[in-house]
Amino acid sequence: MKDLIICFKLIKYGTQFKLMCILGAAFFGLGLLFEIQGMGSTNLGGLYLSLSGLYIFQLAFTPSIAKLVQTSPYKKKIQTAGTTVLSVFCCLVSFTVLVIIRVLKAGAPDFADNGIDIITHYSALIQAAIFVTVLLIYIAFSFKMYLTSLIICITLVMTFMFLSFNETKSPFVKITEFLMNGNDSPLNTIIVSYVIIIAGGIICYFVSCLLYKHELSGLAVKNTMRQSLK
Repeated sequence: MKDLIICFKLIKYGTQFKLMCILGAAFFGLGLLFEIQGMGSTNLGGLYLSLSGLYIFQLAFTPSIAKLVQTSPYKKKIQTAGTTVLSVFCCLVSFTVLVIIRVLKAGAPDFADNGIDIITHYSALIQAAIFVTVLLIYIAFSFKMYLTSLIICITLVMTFMFLSFNETKSPFVKITEFLMNGNDSPLNTIIVSYVIIIAGGIICYFVSCLLYKHELSGLAVKNTMRQSLK
Protein backbone atom coordinates (compact mmCIF):
# COMPACT_ATOMS: atom_id res chain seq x y z
CA MET A 1 0.00 0.00 0.00
CA LYS A 2 2.86 2.37 0.84
CA ASP A 3 4.41 1.79 -2.60
CA LEU A 4 1.09 2.51 -4.32
CA ILE A 5 0.73 5.75 -2.38
CA ILE A 6 4.20 6.79 -3.59
CA CYS A 7 3.24 5.92 -7.19
CA PHE A 8 0.07 7.97 -6.79
CA LYS A 9 2.02 10.96 -5.46
CA LEU A 10 4.37 10.78 -8.45
CA ILE A 11 1.47 11.22 -10.86
CA LYS A 12 1.71 15.01 -10.61
CA TYR A 13 5.19 14.74 -12.17
CA GLY A 14 3.84 12.79 -15.15
CA THR A 15 4.23 14.14 -18.67
CA GLN A 16 1.50 16.60 -19.65
CA PHE A 17 -0.24 16.29 -16.29
CA LYS A 18 -2.81 19.01 -16.97
CA LEU A 19 -3.56 17.81 -20.50
CA MET A 20 -4.02 14.18 -19.41
CA CYS A 21 -6.36 15.30 -16.62
CA ILE A 22 -8.34 17.45 -19.06
CA LEU A 23 -8.58 14.61 -21.61
CA GLY A 24 -9.61 12.11 -18.95
CA ALA A 25 -12.28 14.47 -17.62
CA ALA A 26 -13.45 15.30 -21.16
CA PHE A 27 -13.91 11.66 -22.13
CA PHE A 28 -15.64 10.96 -18.81
CA GLY A 29 -17.97 13.92 -19.37
CA LEU A 30 -18.73 12.89 -22.96
CA GLY A 31 -19.39 9.34 -21.79
CA LEU A 32 -21.84 10.58 -19.19
CA LEU A 33 -23.53 12.82 -21.73
CA PHE A 34 -23.99 10.03 -24.27
CA GLU A 35 -25.19 7.62 -21.60
CA ILE A 36 -27.66 9.97 -19.93
CA GLN A 37 -29.09 11.46 -23.11
CA GLY A 38 -28.86 8.33 -25.25
CA MET A 39 -31.64 5.81 -25.59
CA GLY A 40 -29.47 2.81 -24.79
CA SER A 41 -29.23 1.66 -28.40
CA THR A 42 -25.68 3.01 -28.72
CA ASN A 43 -22.61 1.93 -26.76
CA LEU A 44 -20.56 5.04 -27.54
CA GLY A 45 -20.99 6.41 -24.03
CA GLY A 46 -19.57 3.23 -22.53
CA LEU A 47 -16.51 3.41 -24.77
CA TYR A 48 -15.82 7.03 -23.81
CA LEU A 49 -16.20 6.21 -20.13
CA SER A 50 -13.83 3.27 -20.60
CA LEU A 51 -11.19 5.45 -22.23
CA SER A 52 -11.36 8.07 -19.48
CA GLY A 53 -9.88 5.70 -16.91
CA LEU A 54 -6.77 4.92 -18.95
CA TYR A 55 -5.21 8.39 -19.07
CA ILE A 56 -3.80 7.72 -15.63
CA PHE A 57 -1.31 5.25 -17.17
CA GLN A 58 0.91 7.84 -18.84
CA LEU A 59 0.88 9.98 -15.70
CA ALA A 60 1.86 6.99 -13.58
CA PHE A 61 4.50 5.62 -15.97
CA THR A 62 6.37 8.66 -17.30
CA PRO A 63 7.95 9.71 -13.96
CA SER A 64 9.92 6.43 -14.10
CA ILE A 65 11.68 7.66 -17.27
CA ALA A 66 13.57 10.29 -15.24
CA LYS A 67 17.20 9.38 -14.49
CA LEU A 68 16.69 9.75 -10.75
CA VAL A 69 13.89 7.16 -10.76
CA GLN A 70 15.76 4.92 -13.23
CA THR A 71 18.32 4.23 -10.51
CA SER A 72 15.71 3.97 -7.77
CA PRO A 73 14.32 0.70 -6.34
CA TYR A 74 10.87 2.13 -7.04
CA LYS A 75 11.41 1.94 -10.79
CA LYS A 76 10.13 -1.64 -11.14
CA LYS A 77 7.20 -1.04 -8.81
CA ILE A 78 6.15 2.04 -10.79
CA GLN A 79 6.44 0.35 -14.20
CA THR A 80 4.64 -2.84 -13.14
CA ALA A 81 2.32 -2.90 -10.13
CA GLY A 82 1.93 0.86 -9.75
CA THR A 83 0.79 1.64 -13.29
CA THR A 84 -1.37 -1.47 -13.49
CA VAL A 85 -3.22 -1.02 -10.20
CA LEU A 86 -3.88 2.69 -10.75
CA SER A 87 -5.07 2.10 -14.33
CA VAL A 88 -7.35 -0.79 -13.37
CA PHE A 89 -8.74 1.14 -10.40
CA CYS A 90 -9.65 4.16 -12.55
CA CYS A 91 -11.15 1.90 -15.22
CA LEU A 92 -13.27 0.10 -12.62
CA VAL A 93 -14.53 3.42 -11.24
CA SER A 94 -15.58 4.70 -14.67
CA PHE A 95 -17.03 1.30 -15.55
CA THR A 96 -19.09 1.30 -12.36
CA VAL A 97 -20.61 4.60 -13.43
CA LEU A 98 -21.61 2.93 -16.71
CA VAL A 99 -23.15 -0.01 -14.83
CA ILE A 100 -25.18 2.27 -12.56
CA ILE A 101 -26.53 4.33 -15.47
CA ARG A 102 -27.49 1.24 -17.50
CA VAL A 103 -29.25 -0.39 -14.53
CA LEU A 104 -31.14 2.79 -13.65
CA LYS A 105 -32.24 3.34 -17.24
CA ALA A 106 -33.39 -0.27 -17.58
CA GLY A 107 -35.48 0.16 -14.44
CA ALA A 108 -37.23 3.29 -15.69
CA PRO A 109 -41.01 2.90 -16.27
CA ASP A 110 -40.75 4.04 -19.90
CA PHE A 111 -37.80 1.80 -20.82
CA ALA A 112 -39.93 -0.83 -22.56
CA ASP A 113 -41.92 1.87 -24.36
CA ASN A 114 -38.77 3.10 -26.09
CA GLY A 115 -38.46 -0.18 -27.94
CA ILE A 116 -34.96 -0.95 -26.64
CA ASP A 117 -33.97 -4.60 -26.40
CA ILE A 118 -32.79 -5.44 -22.88
CA ILE A 119 -29.99 -7.69 -24.16
CA THR A 120 -28.65 -5.02 -26.52
CA HIS A 121 -28.90 -2.52 -23.68
CA TYR A 122 -26.68 -4.56 -21.36
CA SER A 123 -24.32 -5.73 -24.10
CA ALA A 124 -22.67 -2.31 -23.66
CA LEU A 125 -21.16 -3.66 -20.43
CA ILE A 126 -19.50 -6.63 -22.10
CA GLN A 127 -18.35 -4.45 -24.98
CA ALA A 128 -16.83 -1.83 -22.68
CA ALA A 129 -15.16 -4.48 -20.50
CA ILE A 130 -13.49 -6.18 -23.48
CA PHE A 131 -12.49 -2.78 -24.87
CA VAL A 132 -10.83 -1.88 -21.55
CA THR A 133 -9.05 -5.24 -21.46
CA VAL A 134 -7.63 -4.77 -24.96
CA LEU A 135 -6.33 -1.31 -24.04
CA LEU A 136 -4.89 -2.50 -20.71
CA ILE A 137 -2.87 -5.12 -22.54
CA TYR A 138 -1.83 -2.53 -25.12
CA ILE A 139 -0.51 -0.08 -22.53
CA ALA A 140 1.61 -2.83 -20.99
CA PHE A 141 3.50 -3.00 -24.30
CA SER A 142 3.27 0.67 -25.29
CA PHE A 143 6.48 2.06 -23.76
CA LYS A 144 8.53 -1.05 -24.57
CA MET A 145 7.37 -2.03 -28.07
CA TYR A 146 5.72 1.20 -29.17
CA LEU A 147 5.27 0.81 -32.92
CA THR A 148 4.36 -2.89 -32.87
CA SER A 149 1.87 -2.46 -30.04
CA LEU A 150 0.32 0.58 -31.73
CA ILE A 151 -0.26 -1.28 -35.01
CA ILE A 152 -1.76 -4.29 -33.20
CA CYS A 153 -3.93 -2.04 -31.02
CA ILE A 154 -5.30 -0.09 -34.00
CA THR A 155 -6.06 -3.35 -35.81
CA LEU A 156 -7.87 -4.79 -32.78
CA VAL A 157 -9.84 -1.61 -32.11
CA MET A 158 -10.92 -1.35 -35.77
CA THR A 159 -12.02 -5.00 -35.69
CA PHE A 160 -13.73 -4.31 -32.38
CA MET A 161 -15.66 -1.37 -33.81
CA PHE A 162 -16.59 -3.30 -36.96
CA LEU A 163 -18.10 -6.11 -34.87
CA SER A 164 -20.14 -3.55 -32.93
CA PHE A 165 -22.00 -2.16 -35.93
CA ASN A 166 -24.14 -5.21 -36.67
CA GLU A 167 -26.22 -5.96 -33.58
CA THR A 168 -27.59 -9.23 -34.98
CA LYS A 169 -24.08 -10.63 -35.43
CA SER A 170 -22.39 -8.79 -32.58
CA PRO A 171 -20.45 -11.19 -30.32
CA PHE A 172 -21.11 -8.81 -27.41
CA VAL A 173 -24.87 -9.21 -27.85
CA LYS A 174 -24.52 -12.98 -28.16
CA ILE A 175 -22.41 -13.18 -24.99
CA THR A 176 -24.93 -11.03 -23.13
CA GLU A 177 -27.80 -13.15 -24.40
CA PHE A 178 -26.07 -16.29 -23.11
CA LEU A 179 -25.35 -14.71 -19.72
CA MET A 180 -28.88 -13.37 -19.24
CA ASN A 181 -30.33 -16.73 -20.28
CA GLY A 182 -33.80 -15.51 -21.15
CA ASN A 183 -34.40 -13.28 -18.12
CA ASP A 184 -34.09 -9.57 -17.45
CA SER A 185 -31.52 -9.79 -14.66
CA PRO A 186 -28.14 -8.27 -15.63
CA LEU A 187 -26.33 -9.73 -12.60
CA ASN A 188 -24.33 -12.36 -14.50
CA THR A 189 -23.44 -9.84 -17.20
CA ILE A 190 -22.23 -7.32 -14.62
CA ILE A 191 -20.16 -9.90 -12.73
CA VAL A 192 -18.55 -11.28 -15.90
CA SER A 193 -17.79 -7.73 -17.09
CA TYR A 194 -15.89 -6.95 -13.90
CA VAL A 195 -14.06 -10.28 -14.14
CA ILE A 196 -13.01 -9.46 -17.71
CA ILE A 197 -11.55 -6.09 -16.65
CA ILE A 198 -9.74 -7.58 -13.65
CA ALA A 199 -8.38 -10.36 -15.89
CA GLY A 200 -7.14 -7.67 -18.27
CA GLY A 201 -5.41 -5.99 -15.35
CA ILE A 202 -3.73 -9.25 -14.34
CA ILE A 203 -2.51 -9.83 -17.90
CA CYS A 204 -1.31 -6.21 -18.02
CA TYR A 205 0.69 -6.74 -14.81
CA PHE A 206 2.35 -9.97 -15.96
CA VAL A 207 3.21 -8.49 -19.36
CA SER A 208 4.71 -5.46 -17.59
CA CYS A 209 6.82 -7.78 -15.44
CA LEU A 210 7.97 -9.80 -18.45
CA LEU A 211 8.94 -6.65 -20.35
CA TYR A 212 10.40 -4.80 -17.37
CA LYS A 213 14.03 -5.43 -18.35
CA HIS A 214 13.30 -4.67 -21.99
CA GLU A 215 14.65 -1.26 -22.97
CA LEU A 216 12.20 1.58 -23.34
CA SER A 217 11.20 2.24 -26.92
CA GLY A 218 13.20 5.21 -28.20
CA LEU A 219 10.23 6.23 -30.33
CA ALA A 220 7.88 6.16 -27.33
CA VAL A 221 10.26 8.22 -25.18
CA LYS A 222 10.89 10.76 -27.95
CA ASN A 223 7.19 11.08 -28.62
CA THR A 224 6.48 11.59 -24.92
CA MET A 225 9.25 14.16 -24.50
CA ARG A 226 8.17 16.01 -27.64
CA GLN A 227 4.60 16.22 -26.34
CA SER A 228 5.80 17.52 -22.99
CA LEU A 229 7.54 20.44 -24.72
CA LYS A 230 4.41 21.61 -26.53
